[in-house]
Amino acid sequence: MARNDTLNFSEAVWFELTANDVTEITFQNLSDGDISLKVTVGSVAPTDTSAAFDYNPGEGEFLMPLAAMAPGIAGTRVFARANSSAGKVLVSHA
Repeated sequence: MARNDTLNFSEAVWFELTANDVTEITFQNLSDGDISLKVTVGSVAPTDTSAAFDYNPGEGEFLMPLAAMAPGIAGTRVFARANSSAGKVLVSHA
């Protein structure tokens, strides 16, 4: 299922940005604070921030292949975690 939404989520909780398995993603951090993003294999949420990317407000990626974000795994899902305030992310994927 494709997604083109602005998503809101709580601070310090991993939140799935993807609605299904994807190969690439477009997103922008609309939060007041930084967020961490992590690619996973499957829909199980991460339990830590190791191998996560941090994005400041306004930062993001356009049509970023998951294979480029996490070349060591066959990633299929993307999760975000707001680090200092509630999270807000614009996300789009096929």
